[in-house]
Amino acid sequence: MKILIVSDFKERIGGVEIYNSFFKKEMEKRGHQVKIIGGKKPRNKADEAVKNLLLSFFSLKWKKTIEQQIVKFKPDIVFLRRLGTTNISPTFLPFVHKKNIPTVVKVGNLSQFSFKGNMMSGQIYKILYWPKKIFHRQLIKKYCHLFIAPSRNTSHWLKEDLKINPKKISFLLNPTFMSPTKKPKRKNGHCLLFVGRLCKDKGLEYLIRAAFLLNQQGTKFQLRIVGKGNKDKFKQLAQSKKLEKVVKFKGQFKHHELKQEYRRAAVFVLPSIIAENSPLTIPEALSQGTPVVTTNIGGQKDLICEGKTGFLVEPRNAPELAEKLTKLLIDKRLQYQMSKNCLQAAHIFSLEEHIKKIENLFQSLINNK
Repeated sequence: MKILIVSDFKERIGGVEIYNSFFKKEMEKRGHQVKIIGGKKPRNKADEAVKNLLLSFFSLKWKKTIEQQIVKFKPDIVFLRRLGTTNISPTFLPFVHKKNIPTVVKVGNLSQFSFKGNMMSGQIYKILYWPKKIFHRQLIKKYCHLFIAPSRNTSHWLKEDLKINPKKISFLLNPTFMSPTKKPKRKNGHCLLFVGRLCKDKGLEYLIRAAFLLNQQGTKFQLRIVGKGNKDKFKQLAQSKKLEKVVKFKGQFKHHELKQEYRRAAVFVLPSIIAENSPLTIPEALSQGTPVVTTNIGGQKDLICEGKTGFLVEPRNAPELAEKLTKLLIDKRLQYQMSKNCLQAAHIFSLEEHIKKIENLFQSLINNK
């Protein structure tokens, strides 16, 4: 089959784009043709913010570009990923509908279509936010044939908030794109690991505050922070807490380099203060036998078995986060048992099984269009 992936960004800048890249590679191995269309990573200049927002509302350039690509490529199915954030809006969907091509949405970010919270600030964004969401939601609901939800939280949101017919929703966990290790870790050491964007939503402030509490009580640890974003803000916070010796900002790694980081860590920490969709970092950590401490909201809580593969904590609760991290750092038997549990749980994130299921879903839509 011929699959056209439409996504705001083509570059590998986050979980959605990493998924697109691996998905293309795996489907091509199975004999399918896959093409990705998307823009470049946005620049964070304030004077371009309004321009990006307007383009994501409606861009005639992208509408024409995608329609031309559909005529040229002649896809059997259109696979929608991240839309309506910077470059591409769903305004091309009526054209896809006229061509009688099935359209599938794999929900990668609830903020694309949700009215709960606006990631932007300022009056101009508030004015444009609501009509943009209403416009995009209607297009998605009217013209998309299948919604893939990578978490139960997302599945529930699609039913309750977007009012999607449950028959059009398929629950399918994200896979891990790392080959799993076979042996649990006996000597996990004292390394805590964070991987992700350095931003407010990821809860880094509370992780650094938890690190301060660990340091005060004399717990041996080192926190490695991997990713890029607003590093200066969080580095200043760590310096104000006199944590320079134990909190290390390592910058961004290539995806294949992260495997070693997960393996060396005693605990992977994702203290997000928002309901994430289904972060790829948690299955990656589990596949390397690394227990996870994350927040008890959103899709992240679906991925952890409390007390067996990690711990769940309340968002913005640095003392509780410090307590769970202390428990894992001190109790080496618990570390080892959880590492074994993580490897046993990792099979549910099989890449091969995920691709087979996606392939079957696509083929069924094509056969029944």
